[in-house]
Parts: sequence; structure tokens; C-alpha cells
Amino acid sequence: MVPPPPPTPEGKKKGCWHRLWVAALFCAVVGVLVVRYCESQDQYVAPDMNVADAPNRQGAPRDYVAHADDTPTDSLPEGVAEMDEQVPEWVEGTWHAATDYGGITVTVEGKTISETTDGETCRGTFMYHDDALYCDFGDDNVFVYRLYPHKHCIDAGNGILMEKVE
Repeated sequence: MVPPPPPTPEGKKKGCWHRLWVAALFCAVVGVLVVRYCESQDQYVAPDMNVADAPNRQGAPRDYVAHADDTPTDSLPEGVAEMDEQVPEWVEGTWHAATDYGGITVTVEGKTISETTDGETCRGTFMYHDDALYCDFGDDNVFVYRLYPHKHCIDAGNGILMEKVE
């Protein structure tokens, strides 16, 4: 039996380009799969739980954590209307928090409060008692903003802390 003739330089060159294209295509497919996997890991779904049971990652004392059933309520808690206190000076101004659903901006001035979410602004009044703003926006509900005096920030609900911008 006669051995096959040695490959010509043109034959080797064609095989090399073919392998190079296959390797590049393989790397591109792997790259796309890695990127898609990483993007899917960025999504966050909050588990159903009571905020009071959640670990407190903000460093605030447990008694400052807003309870899910505090916000909103049908009426003021008993005795709050009679115990309305002077709001601390640091609370007055404009506050903002970014959330997964957009930004929340709250402005506190005197005994009035305005809240802007998704370009929609609600205005109302509030009573201050025991480090909480009990807000009435005229919709027959009372919304409670908890204050963190030791951090000078306001809890927008579920532990989302607003920072002062003005």
C-alpha cells in the first residue's frame, strides 16, 4: 500500500481557518450564554414576609422598624391626635429615595407634607408623635413615615430609607 501524499500548503491553510472560525463561533456562543446567565442573576424578588421579622440591616434599633400593618391605616392610632408634638427641625425639607419601582420624593414644611411618586404628587397634613409622621393625604387612610433620629433619615416603608436632598 502506498502512503497518501503529504498535504499541500493550501490544504493546511484551509483547515487552520476552519478551526479558527469554529473556535471563534464556540467562544461567541459561550460568551452570550454567560452574559444571559449573569443578567438573570441581577433580578431580585422579595420573599413574602412581615417587615418586623426581617433582619435589620440598617443598624436601627428594632423598635424603629416599621411594621407592614402600620402603613397605611384607616385612622390615627388611639391617642396620637391628642399627643401631636413639635416635629424636629432636621425633618423639614425635601427627602428622596430610589426604589426598584422609581423614586419617592417627600417634602415636609410646617405641618404639611407632599409626596411625589412616578410624577404624581399628593399633598396633605401630618401629626408627629413618637418618631413617626402620621400623614393624611385626604384619601381616608393614614400613612406612617417612621423617623430615625439617630441617622437623620426617614423610612419610606419596608426599610427603604430616604435621604435629605434640601
